[in-house]
Amino acid sequence: RAGFDGEIHITDKAIIEASNGNSDKALEEANNLGGTKVAFAPDFGMIYHLDGIHNLSPKIAVSVQNIGDLDFEKVGKIPMTVNTGIATESELQGFDIILAADYHDLLDGHKLASEGNTFTERNLKLGLEVGWNRIFNGHHVFAFRLGRNGPYNSQGMTLNVFGVKMDFAKYSQEVGGYAGEQEDKRWSFQLGLVF
Repeated sequence: RAGFDGEIHITDKAIIEASNGNSDKALEEANNLGGTKVAFAPDFGMIYHLDGIHNLSPKIAVSVQNIGDLDFEKVGKIPMTVNTGIATESELQGFDIILAADYHDLLDGHKLASEGNTFTERNLKLGLEVGWNRIFNGHHVFAFRLGRNGPYNSQGMTLNVFGVKMDFAKYSQEVGGYAGEQEDKRWSFQLGLVF
């Protein structure tokens, strides 16, 4: 990853020093904190299909992201995370039903869970999708989704007609330190050609 920029804030003390003829020194110190940094860390994941359960097709997945941490030196680190999830898909009267549950950052690398608690609602993701009339390209003509992203609900739908696929979603992302602290409401719309 690249483009991780540090923000430069001049404190009152730095302004006073700059007014006493030390402006070059103050800018040099500030520039040491900012700028673009580059870091590299691989990801790894695997999915296991449980074929023995009839008409449910359950899958279990584990992924490890940022193996060895993404170290941006003075700017900071993005820690390694271990994520896990389970999903199942079934068919009922022409409708495909998908259920999924994910838990991000299983080892609490981001230190988001309260002390002594290894589970935080912020990292739990739940989803349900109902799709109708799967066509040749693997997508449904119509699909509706409901989900839970941590403490916030989400909704979405897909319309796939005449080779044009439209996806719409309304969801929230937690930008605070714990579930329910600071909600960032978001909307998403995607338009694509399918052939």
